[in-house]
Amino acid sequence: MKASHPLLLLLMTGLAAGTWWLANRDATQRSTRVDSSAAVGDYINEPLFEQTDARGQLTLRIEAQQARETDTEGTVDLLAPVIRYFPQGHSDWLLHAQHGSLPPDRNILTLNGDVAMEAVSAGSATGAIAHTDRLTLDINRERASTNSPVALQFAKNKLIGEGMQADLKAGTLALQSKVHGSFTR
Repeated sequence: MKASHPLLLLLMTGLAAGTWWLANRDATQRSTRVDSSAAVGDYINEPLFEQTDARGQLTLRIEAQQARETDTEGTVDLLAPVIRYFPQGHSDWLLHAQHGSLPPDRNILTLNGDVAMEAVSAGSATGAIAHTDRLTLDINRERASTNSPVALQFAKNKLIGEGMQADLKAGTLALQSKVHGSFTR
């Protein structure tokens, strides 16, 4: 383009600025419409939630068949959640259940219905699997607990008890009371 056409240059600059303004104005309006239309009961199929620590290391990964917001505070109910928990310590943990609930602060995960929890190392199970009907995972404290009956199975051996406390970082698990077991050689 020659310098002898300053009017054409000014017109093209104005056209480019106007196009940019319209594109950004539309994007802002679309974003506002999506956020303001979200309501209790909205759901997402096959969601993936991930959490990282201050260094950017993955600490939690939750997959589910469906996630549904259940109240105005932002509590999310999960259908068939599968949780990979990566505390900075002993082993990684794999948990799954029929249902789960995640509050807005994302610190406590409550699992219900056919809950299973097992320590895993480099993608493979390390042996013991804890089964219960209800389990609470405290993500900040790196602990899992229940007051419900628990069956702890490893190989052909089985321990049954009431209540459980697990320190996921240290890799320890304790049945609380009424413990019975059977061991097969």
